[in-house]
Amino acid sequence: MDSQPIAIKKMLLNATLMANLDTLKVYAPELFEKFKNYTPSNTAVIIDEKSNVNLFNNDKCVYEKIEPQIFCQAQVALFLKKPLHFSFKLETLKEETALYEHAQLIKQFNVKRQQEAPEKNNIIVDEVQFDFVCMVGAGLGYQIDELFKQRNIFNFLLCEPSEDVFFAMLHCIELRLLIEH
Repeated sequence: MDSQPIAIKKMLLNATLMANLDTLKVYAPELFEKFKNYTPSNTAVIIDEKSNVNLFNNDKCVYEKIEPQIFCQAQVALFLKKPLHFSFKLETLKEETALYEHAQLIKQFNVKRQQEAPEKNNIIVDEVQFDFVCMVGAGLGYQIDELFKQRNIFNFLLCEPSEDVFFAMLHCIELRLLIEH
């Protein structure tokens, strides 16, 4: 491996992390506080022997057979071809029934959706815009980036249970572009 391209990749990973920490400081201060001095314990972002950015977990690279970005592009293509999805229509919640934070958040999503995205009955495969996407697991985040490139995502919720993996993702994709999208 040539050391100069690897050094450049490491600098880019670090610069992306710093930019994301600045973004979190503005948009999610609690996450900024959590990750500003974070040290991963089991999983981390690395440059592998093929000079690819990779996720290292359980003493091996997660993406061993294929370059992570290519894998994620293929996963998004498969999802868009036949998305696993469900649809539902929310009734507007009354103030007295929206007692919990999640109910209030769903109410806000619904109000915003009704204002900006009129009711349609199109098949989701043909949609240019997705009203709401919930993704479980971030990986390195490349699939998130790819999905945002291919579709207009109205509301996006990422559920990443591993702090180490979330921290690894912070090195790989720029959150500000997605948040301000």
